[in-house]
Amino acid sequence: MKSKVIIVMIFFGSLAAYGQDDLSLKIDKSGNRLTAKEYWKGLTEHCISTLTIGVQQANFFNTLYYNNKEIGIIKNEGGLNFIYSLQISPVMFDVSTFLCNFGVNSSNYYQGSEDVSTYLFGGSVYALYSPLLPNLGNFSKIVRPYLGLGYQNASLKADANNEMLGSHGVSGAMWKGGVKLLFGKKAKLCIIAEYQQSVSLNKPTALNMWHIGIGIGMRGAK
Repeated sequence: MKSKVIIVMIFFGSLAAYGQDDLSLKIDKSGNRLTAKEYWKGLTEHCISTLTIGVQQANFFNTLYYNNKEIGIIKNEGGLNFIYSLQISPVMFDVSTFLCNFGVNSSNYYQGSEDVSTYLFGGSVYALYSPLLPNLGNFSKIVRPYLGLGYQNASLKADANNEMLGSHGVSGAMWKGGVKLLFGKKAKLCIIAEYQQSVSLNKPTALNMWHIGIGIGMRGAK
């Protein structure tokens, strides 16, 4: 419940920041307030949506995972992440789905199962604040750092011979920060790099994830 309250708070806080920050969409050069139609047109012109795909790596903070990784029982084999992001400056929302694979020595964990697939699978939703830097002209249009909170719904699963051996939920509140690079005018090349981490590190399921991706972006039509 706490995580949901946090997400709602950052959502309305971001909208309030937007209402105060981007006054150019509310008042024209003569000082007159814009009509709803004019405001909406200006809003869509400042909207950017991106779709990216990239590589991802996940690690858990608990001591057992760390020790098993150190002696080679667990190997991080990486994974994939798909992210759809919508930005209406300075607010940004994104949803993603991901799959991270782990190589596990089955003789230590799964007796009688030689071919075991262990993976972290799930999705997440985030509300973020994007303009973390002062206005630096064209540089700010290309380089867009962001920071925010979200919620991840995910499970750590193990399969063998098309049968599930076990599943453990690792869902929870997350925070993340990253940077998005946008090149081009209307159609854009998008490159992102970001770090995600559990808000609470007291649980054995607390984890972090690194992601690097590339994709396309589109600015709202004028």
